Amino acid sequence: MGHERIGLLPRSNEWRELVTEIGDVGADAGSIPKLADRTLHQVRQRLDGLEQDSGLHAAFSFLLGLCRSESKSPGSDQGPAIDLDHNPSALEIARRLGAWVDANTDSLEYAELAKRSGADAIAYWTKQCSHQQDLFDIDQTAAQVWRNAATGSAFSEISRVFFGKTLERYLKYFLEREASTQFHRIEDRNAFSENLERHVDSVAQHAFEASKITQSFAAGWYNKNARDAVPTRHETRGFLSLALSKLRQELHREASE
Repeated sequence: MGHERIGLLPRSNEWRELVTEIGDVGADAGSIPKLADRTLHQVRQRLDGLEQDSGLHAAFSFLLGLCRSESKSPGSDQGPAIDLDHNPSALEIARRLGAWVDANTDSLEYAELAKRSGADAIAYWTKQCSHQQDLFDIDQTAAQVWRNAATGSAFSEISRVFFGKTLERYLKYFLEREASTQFHRIEDRNAFSENLERHVDSVAQHAFEASKITQSFAAGWYNKNARDAVPTRHETRGFLSLALSKLRQELHREASE
């Protein structure tokens, strides 16, 4: 587990090329590569030790609890007891995730990013299950949706979405922050922000492709550590550490090319 290698990942658009497209609004050409590299540097620094972030840990533990919801394990500091018997909507489940993160975080700013990424993962899996159901089936209940998530392969998909959305938000967050140091006129900064919004799908696709590297070990980890028992805090942080380390390595590779 954790030793599989998948080689260099395909890219719909290299990061520097993507930033060049976004940043073509007022900066000189020489500052754009610096903007791209500084953004990756800041994201890598944030990912370093992020497994210790209480908000990220809380959001991930909630998702892990959803995947194990059929086990009816009691709530603990590892995650809440998740009751799906009253068939909550995906929106209601996302609200519960938000409340759990709010009650178990130290940084409200970064916790907000974790909450949104967790909500995206919940919406993704709910939609996936609705697409996979039989044509003549009635809508699946929340319990049925998350019963389908209690496998290693399902967990690897859900965790990839979570990490992909987390990376996407950090890329956008630090890209805008670094751009504020490159663009000295308010008009250029506003134009950059507007251009970034037009390229948001490209940033999301880039982050999702990078997050594929986390799938190479997620299913094996779930089957070993979470399928039959609640993972310990140490085991959960070990998974987060490995996943975030792989993301950092991928971003380092991009900066080195």
